[in-house]
Amino acid sequence: MTSRTRLCLFAALATLLGASSLGAAYDSLAWVLPVAGAVLLVAGIGELCRRFAVPVLLAPLLTVVTVFGYLTAVFASDTAIGGVLPDAAAVRSLSAEVSQGFSDMRLLAAPVPTNTGMVLITVAGVAAVALLVDLLAVTLRRAALAGLPLLALFAVPSAVVPNGVGWLPFVLSAGGFLALLLAEGRDRLGRWGRPLGLGRAVTAVTPDAEEHAETSPLAAVGRRIGAAAVGVALFLPALVPGLSGGVFGGSGGGLPTGNGSNSVTTFNPIVALKGYLERRTPKELMRVTTSDRDPGYIRMAALDRYNGTTWSESSLSGGKRSRIADGMPAPAGLDNKLTPSARVRTTIKVDNLDVHWLPTPYPPTTAKAKGDWRYDAATQTIFSSRASTRKLKITVFSRKVAPDPEMLRQAAVPDESLSPFVELPTNISESVQTLVDTITRNKPTAYDKAVAIQNYFRTSFSYDVSVPRGNSNRDLDNFIQFKRGYCEQFAAAMAIFARIEGIPARVSIGFTRGERRKDGSWSVTTADAHAWPELYFAGAGWLPFEPTPLGGQGRAVTPTYSVVGPTGTVSDPGAANGSGAAGAASRNNKLDALTQRDTIDECPSRKYTVERICVRPTGPALDANIGKNRSSRLGWLLAGLMVLALLLAAPSTGRRIVRRRRWATARTPAAAAHAAWSELRDDARDFGRGWSRAASPRRAGAALVGAAGLTGPAATAVGRLVALEERARYARSDGGLPLDDAVLDELAKAVAAVRAALAAAAGRRRRWRARLFPSSALTRVRVVAAGLADVLDAVDRTGARLRSLVLRSRPVG
Repeated sequence: MTSRTRLCLFAALATLLGASSLGAAYDSLAWVLPVAGAVLLVAGIGELCRRFAVPVLLAPLLTVVTVFGYLTAVFASDTAIGGVLPDAAAVRSLSAEVSQGFSDMRLLAAPVPTNTGMVLITVAGVAAVALLVDLLAVTLRRAALAGLPLLALFAVPSAVVPNGVGWLPFVLSAGGFLALLLAEGRDRLGRWGRPLGLGRAVTAVTPDAEEHAETSPLAAVGRRIGAAAVGVALFLPALVPGLSGGVFGGSGGGLPTGNGSNSVTTFNPIVALKGYLERRTPKELMRVTTSDRDPGYIRMAALDRYNGTTWSESSLSGGKRSRIADGMPAPAGLDNKLTPSARVRTTIKVDNLDVHWLPTPYPPTTAKAKGDWRYDAATQTIFSSRASTRKLKITVFSRKVAPDPEMLRQAAVPDESLSPFVELPTNISESVQTLVDTITRNKPTAYDKAVAIQNYFRTSFSYDVSVPRGNSNRDLDNFIQFKRGYCEQFAAAMAIFARIEGIPARVSIGFTRGERRKDGSWSVTTADAHAWPELYFAGAGWLPFEPTPLGGQGRAVTPTYSVVGPTGTVSDPGAANGSGAAGAASRNNKLDALTQRDTIDECPSRKYTVERICVRPTGPALDANIGKNRSSRLGWLLAGLMVLALLLAAPSTGRRIVRRRRWATARTPAAAAHAAWSELRDDARDFGRGWSRAASPRRAGAALVGAAGLTGPAATAVGRLVALEERARYARSDGGLPLDDAVLDELAKAVAAVRAALAAAAGRRRRWRARLFPSSALTRVRVVAAGLADVLDAVDRTGARLRSLVLRSRPVG
């Protein structure tokens, strides 16, 4: 194997290891094989071009053409000629996948599913990086420059993954780059001929001997550089605010780093919601078969935290006892004696939905699915840190709850355990609170207030999916002013309004029941993605409400218990009086007809017309929020300026601290003399005067006086300090110099006199530099770095000794 071939393999290895960071951006490893194939293909084409002396400018073009054929074979083989050669249809297919991939990247948050379009873009991007690395490191022999595309490959997922890519991808990426540097250094050294200084005595120079030649000085330099780079990457994020999660933060959904845990941090599902709703062509996600003739929503996750900017879910946790295979607890807050409910059996066959939450009707009582699925007691969410819903069959038993409105009116006040579900940030605008007070005025109970809030949104707002996504306080003000939005914003707004009134509330993410098929099953597509609020009432537990106007979300269902007439009773007479469609069923076991359906039928094909608006919000409430945002930006600016000021003041502050510490710790005459001499040395360095540690005190003093042109009291002070330092160094005892306050004061005045003379002899720029950035303070940093280098040298020497011991045991050719 030639040295250039070896370098080509290390370049491909560095690219593959750098690509490991992409694992945190995806929720599965389906991207690995296509990416690995592209990297190996680029390396192989590059090596062949070099073997056959293809011109340097032509080789990358040939590589690009070959990679395009590879992409065609992997992602558009059905429309390509012979499955490899791209034609017009294949180009159109690839273009459509790329367009869809960029759309998914814009709408979805990491970790994202391995959709074809996104994997295609990833493969093309990594192939481009591999081509650059091969060109720089192998063809041009500039391996250090190859670190730039490798850094870009690592930086992209680090920037988009909320909690960082994890420690293992970082170690792999750094190790690949360092291996490439060492391989390039070895190749560069080998072109000078046989290395000198073999690590062991040999009678003949053999290839094996050259392979293990002793090049420890070069290796030591490489290891120092590598250790310094890795050290900066490790410790800089811990020191700089805002970078703490860059490398080791979180646990992405990518490569495994251990045996897993009983908790999982998932991306915010509300981000993916609008992406589903904006798809031009709905895509079927699952088929649902249920014993409920009038099914409700399919719930995945509950967002229970609101920080003034967005809704998010708490960290899900579940120990070994929380496995759904071992049984599930009773639904939180549901009292069967107060609230009738019926048992419903549902089978869900998931096809294209790839998430880590189990979609089920709520509340589930038992569930069965392949994989390690666990139940989070706080949010009643079924989740997994490893398993996915893709191609999964789920069998679940749930309760269909039909509470009586009068019972809800008499529900007890929630206890303190539900206090997290009424927490709100302090910056909710007064206009919002005033509006809530107006809506709920003269409503005596929490239930009546909830119904009034729901009716306010359903009757005063319009459904519009074109409104920009967001549920921050400012977005809430805009939403209320323009009265347009889609399900996410309706659900978030009602949950905030309910919390203002002290009603425990959260936002649930899932799907409406979909469209019924001829075989009796329900087809749930991306168009059925939905968000709705859940409110808590003692005795009934968490109940869904529906504030979204039904003219927009066509399959949304209004719960019967939330639809009341002017007299405060249920608006469906049959449901209220126990007759008609609802009264025909038993309240204790068959409640299929107790949920009144209030819906329209045109949503599946998006036949309704949505008015698209682009309005710049104005008004007093919005202006107030703009002022708050400006104040927030001003606060961040001031904080940044304070941090910058502290950094600028650090060298001079450190210099003052060292000076005070020296005088405070001088407890003997010799120590006082040494402290004064050290101060004289640091002052000389601060004002740009050279100082040799090897010079004797007398020679160093004379050099300082001559270089700075000191005369009079300053020169006398230097002579006095020289004499005291010589006595402290060479006298047998301190008897000639009694230590008292007068002596310390004399020494301090002598040092101050020399410092003043040095400052007068220096220029204005040097004086400011000595004051703000004293060289002596930076010297101490160099001392620490030198100590670290000595440690690395010791490690290197130990490794060399161990290697030589191993080589001695091997016979020479």
